[in-house]
Order: sequence, then structure tokens, then C-alpha cells
Amino acid sequence: MFRYKGKDVDAQKAGNDLGVSALVTGRVTQRGDTIQVSAELTNIRSNTELWGAQYSRKSADIISLQQQIAGDIAEKLRSRLSGSEKQQVTKQGTKDPEAYELYLKGRYYWNKRMASDINTAISYFNQAIARDPGYALAYSGLADAYGVLPSFSGNPSEAFPKSNAATRRALELDASLAHPHAVLGTNEMDYDWNFSGGEAEYRKAFELDPEGRQVRIREAAMKALWLHGLSGNSRSNF
Repeated sequence: MFRYKGKDVDAQKAGNDLGVSALVTGRVTQRGDTIQVSAELTNIRSNTELWGAQYSRKSADIISLQQQIAGDIAEKLRSRLSGSEKQQVTKQGTKDPEAYELYLKGRYYWNKRMASDINTAISYFNQAIARDPGYALAYSGLADAYGVLPSFSGNPSEAFPKSNAATRRALELDASLAHPHAVLGTNEMDYDWNFSGGEAEYRKAFELDPEGRQVRIREAAMKALWLHGLSGNSRSNF
């Protein structure tokens, strides 16, 4: 989603590109220590607004604001979400707003996918972890960053073990996360060429998040590498 940051986004086109049936868009304005957010939920098929609201909070309350927005959206979609899905939507990953902001910066640079940006992302994820050592999503982000680093400039024998270690720590902190299993699956296939082990991790990811789009992209990419018989020096970028 970071690819759309700072752009005038057509919700229907973005939703179709992402393969989703509904999309949340919004604008954030900061004046002093006050954050103002306007958010809209759009039905992609009909291109109609399902819900919209405006919020105003102090910067220190950004995490509770995120929770409220997610909760309001979950309530709007309550007929489509199970109890566990509602809980997942409103889950609070950290109580430290600075750790949360550092995590978001890490994700922003990770999505830019350039060597210098990946290293910047690693720095931000590590800073988020330093602020909150129990922040599972920050470890998941760190695992992602180390996992793609060899595609740009990193040494695979150093990067992949670090990715795996961060992934396992993320799962120790929050066993409900699906994405770390997908990262492990990619690493098993891409680094160890252990396709049965990789597929087992993907299955775990699908069990936790059956609709996980990123999980499906990773699995398809790694199977393509396998079927085309690419050499062990080839590295994925997912």
C-alpha cells in the first residue's frame, strides 16, 4: 500500500490492482501535536462509498486512533467478518507510538526496494525493536528486509539466517501472524532449496490467513523458480 502514499489515488483502480473488493483510503494532516484523519471505505465493484469518517487526536494517541478507525471499519463490515477476524483487524501491535512510527517508516523504505532503502528499513525496524522488544510486527518487518537484501547487495549466508531468526522471534511473540511463515517458506526454498519445508511453511501461513494475497504471491514466485530450474545463485525479490 505504500506505493500509493502521497498520490491522488483512484480507489477503484487501486482496488482492482490489489485484487480486493473494498479499499480504505484517507488523508492525514498534522498541525502541531494534533493529527487529523479523514478515511473512506469504498466498494470497488460499484465504486461507491460504504463508510466515511473524520478523526482528530493528539500525536501521542496515534495507536489508539488506528485502533478506533480499524474498529469502526470492522463494525461496518461486521456481517462479513468472523470474531477472530475482527480481533485481528483491531489488534494493537505495540503501545509505544514511537515504535509504531519507526515500524511504518521501515515498511515504507522496504517497499521502495532499492539497496540503500532496504538497509534504511533494517535500521528503522531495529529502532522499533529497541523501543519495544516485544513488537512482533517489527521483527516480521526485519525478517522481510533481510530476506530480500541478497537480491540487492547483501551476503546470502549472512542475510538469510538473520531473516530466519527475526521470523522465529516474531512467531514466538505472536503465533497468530501468517506472514512470518511465508517468509520462512521463501527462505527455505530460496536459500536452502528445501521445497517440501517451504511448502509446509506456506501451508501454515494459509491456515492462519486463507486470503493472504502476499502469501500467494510468494508461493507462486517460488514455485515458478523451482519449475524453471533456476540456479542456486538466483534470488527472489518478494
